[in-house]
Amino acid sequence: MKKYGIQPDVVSYTIVIDSLCRMSYLKEATTLLFKMTRLGISPDSVLISSVIHGHCRLRQSAAAVKILKTFRPPLNIFLYSSFISKLCSDGNMFEASGLFLEMSEFGLLPDCVCYSTIIGGYCKAKDINRAFLYFGKMLKSGITPSATTYTLLMDAYCKSGDIEMAEYVFQAMLSEGLLPDIVAYNTLMDGFGRKGQLQKVLDRINSSNVSPDVVTYNTLIHSLATRGFADEAKQIMIELIMRGFSLDVAAFTNVIDGFSKKGNFEEAFFVWFCMCEHEVKPDVVTCSALLNGYCRKHQMEHANVLFRKMLDVGLRPDLILYNTMIRGFCSVGSIDDACNLICMMVKNGILPNNITHRALVLGFGKKGVRNPVLVAAHNLHEICFRYGIRADFEEYIKPESCTHFGAP
Repeated sequence: MKKYGIQPDVVSYTIVIDSLCRMSYLKEATTLLFKMTRLGISPDSVLISSVIHGHCRLRQSAAAVKILKTFRPPLNIFLYSSFISKLCSDGNMFEASGLFLEMSEFGLLPDCVCYSTIIGGYCKAKDINRAFLYFGKMLKSGITPSATTYTLLMDAYCKSGDIEMAEYVFQAMLSEGLLPDIVAYNTLMDGFGRKGQLQKVLDRINSSNVSPDVVTYNTLIHSLATRGFADEAKQIMIELIMRGFSLDVAAFTNVIDGFSKKGNFEEAFFVWFCMCEHEVKPDVVTCSALLNGYCRKHQMEHANVLFRKMLDVGLRPDLILYNTMIRGFCSVGSIDDACNLICMMVKNGILPNNITHRALVLGFGKKGVRNPVLVAAHNLHEICFRYGIRADFEEYIKPESCTHFGAP
């Protein structure tokens, strides 16, 4: 613009900054915001709020507070909602609810987005009762909940296993004349699928005008695979690939896990190669699915080869995977291999727990060692001490608790 002798005005800056915020280029948006003020162009409160909201959305609270203190825009619902959203994302519901109350005290009435944000925060924190309390306040205030609000509550109930209440919320949404979108149906699929009632939701989707998306199919694959229908899950996976859907690592992993639990490693590796062919990289969870299958079948040579390959490509096992492998070795009496793995995990900063101890007890028991509980505890103690970690010896022999560690 300057090249043609045209000076940018507040409208020009607003359009560019707003676009940058939408694309999450907050550093550039903030730089332009400060530049326009240095040129004597005053941004309005909407533009300032937009940049603050962008920083809050990316969980950059320090930058958001700096802009707030610098420009001191008039407080509005959008600003409060941005900070409440950030606090909810961080799980700081005490501060979030405090801001929500403060907003009301300043005469700013929360809107549907603000109520949905704090309801979602409490749902994420697994405090469904508090979430429903705010839902009640929302109704009493005359604010009409959106489909998103209802879906948040359904998701919380589905995750807690209470599909009856999820169904109640779903019916309440319908009674308000709100049409469920695919996100709502996917939420129900996840909950009902865990209870083996997936067909009920599928029938609803088929009778609606809503088109399934990749999440719908991923949920379907997961439900089938975990319930032992790995072949059916594989068929859906192949059909989706042929139709051009891009499946994520979780979808492939679910099918691999289903076949591995059956001991059908030929099919599991078929899915593995299919996954790699479509440039989806296996992760630690994918490897864990195969390793868990090998360990269940006591095929520790195959398990060890895959485990080493996993390390070679830079994937790092977690405590659960280490314990799976350790128990696998112990189940076939390979105590030395199990102890070598314990050394590796302690060296990498992962500390054994009572599950590790129980695996060693199993191994020493198979070897006919007298008092395997104490022997296993001694071995863990020595390994930890070797790496400068003091272990509470007594804790190893308490089956109900995990090992506690102190500084050397």
